[in-house]
Amino acid sequence: MVWAAVALWVWGATLYATGGFRVTLLVLHVTSRDPFRPIALAALLLAAGYAAFGRRQMDDELDRLAVISQPFAGPVAVGASLAVVAAGLYWGTFAASGVDAYGYVSEAALWARGRVRIEQPLVAAISWPGADGAFAPMGYRPAFDGHAIVPSYAPGLPLLMAITERLAGACGPYYVVPVLGGLCVWCGYLLGRRAASAAAGACAAVLLACSPSFLFQLVAPMSDVPAAAFWSAALYLSLDGGAAASASAGMLAGIAVLIRPNLAPVAAVLAAFIAWPRQDSTRRGGSWTRAAWFAAALAPAFGAIAIINWRLYGSPWTSGYGDIGQAFATAHIAANARRYAEWAVQTQTPLVALAAIALLAPTATRATMLVSRASALFLVFTLAIAAAYLPYSVFDDWWYLRFFLPALPVVLVAMTATILCGLGHLPAAARVLGFVAVGTFLVSHELRFAIDAGLTRLQRLERRYVAVARFIESATPSNAVFFALQHGGSVRHYAGRLTVRFDRVTTGLDEALTSFERAGWRPFILLEDWEEPQFTRQFGSTSDRGRLAWRPYARLPEPGGVNIYDPKQAHDLAPHELVTIPPPGSCDCRHW
Repeated sequence: MVWAAVALWVWGATLYATGGFRVTLLVLHVTSRDPFRPIALAALLLAAGYAAFGRRQMDDELDRLAVISQPFAGPVAVGASLAVVAAGLYWGTFAASGVDAYGYVSEAALWARGRVRIEQPLVAAISWPGADGAFAPMGYRPAFDGHAIVPSYAPGLPLLMAITERLAGACGPYYVVPVLGGLCVWCGYLLGRRAASAAAGACAAVLLACSPSFLFQLVAPMSDVPAAAFWSAALYLSLDGGAAASASAGMLAGIAVLIRPNLAPVAAVLAAFIAWPRQDSTRRGGSWTRAAWFAAALAPAFGAIAIINWRLYGSPWTSGYGDIGQAFATAHIAANARRYAEWAVQTQTPLVALAAIALLAPTATRATMLVSRASALFLVFTLAIAAAYLPYSVFDDWWYLRFFLPALPVVLVAMTATILCGLGHLPAAARVLGFVAVGTFLVSHELRFAIDAGLTRLQRLERRYVAVARFIESATPSNAVFFALQHGGSVRHYAGRLTVRFDRVTTGLDEALTSFERAGWRPFILLEDWEEPQFTRQFGSTSDRGRLAWRPYARLPEPGGVNIYDPKQAHDLAPHELVTIPPPGSCDCRHW
């Protein structure tokens, strides 16, 4: 009876979290959507069992059920990891779109070919000032010497993508993030198992796999999930204590630094933790030996960054982002703290605040929901991540929680440890049913938030960049040059056409168009609907063509709305309708 009641409760919880399903088997249609019927039946079965057999026998059965289910924690974590990989591959954008995705994927293609610097001698024929900056699409910057551009993004993720491109072809770079997403979920389980229990690890893995901020970055070829995966793996190995594990932690932390160099100071947290004497240490100086192994394995990453910065930007101390000191200010801390806290509650529910209890308990009370050393490491690591981003620029969109993804696995471990500790003080029936209820609430909230925010629509939205570029490749001459902003990189990547950032053009539009024509180029204008007001503000007061007062040469109406204008086109011609964007699951990773 206990097994049947719990099975019904879990079934009802699953229906509540997923919305139910409909399956057709030959001529038989099976539909299950109402979660309250199995839940009500489970409650009746439990009530009948307590009435018939008594509380003691029923509690013993529930306790045995909890013990029997413990070995399933590992398989649950494996399932969550595999589900994350599958979700990333199915819903992945598979597009070098916008700014970040284009920057990483195109840089990977350059590393795979063995040349990261792109020469642009044609800029010498352009007379207006700052032309080199205008000919660098977003994600790139002018080289410190000559007429050339170089990537502005850190090399870690592009190098990983370059390896997969050499192994799996042009689509290889898009496999990196989903696979590392699965690794990150598995590391969340390992961290929970080491710091609390296998159950806490499995719960943290499932919650991480459903987290909106995690899922949104899982489907895009960006660095947030890879950075979180390598930091999580380094954290887990740092807890081991052995010399080999410390060296491996240093190597993984080094890869994380190559992916996100701004988090390099966070490596000091792991080094200090490893160097801190352990209570169970049997040899004096053993901790410092392990710290030395960690530092030795970490050092090559710093050397690689210095060499790459020197070759690309002219100095070991100059990054691709240039001088971003003005983006950091103590005045940003309060606003960012408020925003990130609100977004964390919105995406993870208010229960995420319970993580603070487990993280602070060893220092505030004698209670230990986490192993004390792990709790200290998790707390300082989370604070270090916060210190890296709270002074940074203030943003208005919830998905900027992606900056905190490296800390999310340990926060979820702490949260689940607190919840499980609280449930452990309840009677057996309340403990089991409460576990299912809280888990259902958390998972359903996360998934619904992600889906409502557009997770399943991102692929179609981002594939518009490929559709526009493929049209340009087939319908414009090879000497075409495009005034663009958001599409500037994808047009270069997929269509092999020259682009210029209109926001960096320092002369009038008519003068710029004339200079291109004199140099033998055929100019076009490529704008999303939301970019047109910016374009007309910049050029409309001095140029009729800057007011865009004629019909576009081609248009992609949905999604987003994209227009291609031909300054030489007659004003009364109807625009070409761009080809239909491929349906979800399709892939066109070819680049020029």
